[in-house]
Amino acid sequence: MLKMTVGNLSPQAREPELRALFAVHGTVRCLKMAANLFTGACLGVVCVEMDDAEAHAAITALNGSKFLGQTLKVREQPSRPPRQPEQSSH
Repeated sequence: MLKMTVGNLSPQAREPELRALFAVHGTVRCLKMAANLFTGACLGVVCVEMDDAEAHAAITALNGSKFLGQTLKVREQPSRPPRQPEQSSH
């Protein structure tokens, strides 16, 4: 599973259209859109999860492409190291 960050999205972008855009390249496992709490407008960033090969195909095809008048920036999210449990100082 690979996580991607999609940036430079139009405020008019909506989840169903974004899912359809990525689904051309494979199964979208998860899509999380940052949206304004009051208006629901996209804040310009979406996180998408797909299987590795499908995600790489989506990155290659969609990075630099136009969507709703904006040039998309599609990148692989860097892996985060697992969090270490906090130790008590007692």
